[in-house]
Amino acid sequence: MSQEVAIPIESPRHFMGQEIPGEITSLGAPGDYKPCIAKLPSGELVLVAFSALQLQGPVKQHREEILLFRSGDGGRSWSKPQNLTVEMGLVGRESYFTILGDGTMFLTVTLTPTDVRNTGGYNQAWVHRSEDGGRSWTSVLAEPAGLDPATAATSTTRNILEMQDGSLLLGVGGRGLGLPHRDYFWRSHDRGRTWSERYPAQIAGLAEEYQGFLWEAFLWQARSGKVLLLARVDPRHLPQPGDAIPDSGAFSDQYERMAIYETTDEGRTVRPVRGLGVVGEMYPAILRLQDGRLLLTFTVRELHRPLGVRAVVGEEYHDDVQFDMTNDRLVLDAKTPSDMDSGGGFGPTVQIEDETLVTSYSWRDAEHISHVEVVRWRLPD
Repeated sequence: MSQEVAIPIESPRHFMGQEIPGEITSLGAPGDYKPCIAKLPSGELVLVAFSALQLQGPVKQHREEILLFRSGDGGRSWSKPQNLTVEMGLVGRESYFTILGDGTMFLTVTLTPTDVRNTGGYNQAWVHRSEDGGRSWTSVLAEPAGLDPATAATSTTRNILEMQDGSLLLGVGGRGLGLPHRDYFWRSHDRGRTWSERYPAQIAGLAEEYQGFLWEAFLWQARSGKVLLLARVDPRHLPQPGDAIPDSGAFSDQYERMAIYETTDEGRTVRPVRGLGVVGEMYPAILRLQDGRLLLTFTVRELHRPLGVRAVVGEEYHDDVQFDMTNDRLVLDAKTPSDMDSGGGFGPTVQIEDETLVTSYSWRDAEHISHVEVVRWRLPD
């Protein structure tokens, strides 16, 4: 059932008015978390979230399951969830979609050591792939060769980048790998069936001990061919002017920030460009709109209430992207109570044929229970 809402505009500058209309639809069950929405070439919308069940026993373990929803009417209504973990054996949490131009689907996930399906004993990164719209899947464990399972923790970039030459680019990194490099890029020349190129990445501008740089990064290719990485970094390793960084006793990963990096050699060398937004904002995703502009969706997780998903409009240039992170901020989700210390995510957005935008997100209620919703909206004049 849908609910009409008013979407506030923070610091309106170019947009007219203080708010715009939106339409919210809830889906799934209480406890579902961190949805990611995508659009197939057919126009069908798909959304994944995950649920977690704590298991009883002397050892703390849980079982996390991937849930897939479908919408054939532009996000107004959704199917009941298909449990990809129970039905097809897909494992992992925080699933993130990549849809190629030919409809090939990918989900990047992490499988935590305490999940009962993790037999490796360390945080694992998996990439699930489907050529038939999600009806069947294959999976690959994404990790550098030669890692030490006793100390390793691996993850990937959120998305897989479909390059201008048709190849695919995936970032694979980790902590405690026991290897000369911590960050790698994988390249595929057959639509992700195999990853024939695997090479280390040299990351400039971070402290030597910094680990896990590629975790959660969003990849984007500029018109020039340069690849931009919207990374999530610890601001103490990449301080920006004006950053409000708590002392070490109060610091948590929710105080991390977004920053833009660039590479002109497919990830072999990566350089910092500038910070993006402020401390406590993360989970970025870029959408190219039908009118040629860009939409950046991200999540406010600390410092600036209300917590939740925001969106800003930006411009694309030959070898760069620009977003005004101060003005015309659309508050797409603000349901998490102000005294809570965490909202949700992820908040990617898709645009359907009539230019309506559909954004997914999760929020937490006063009992700390998460809920999944989508909001349909249109950009203001």
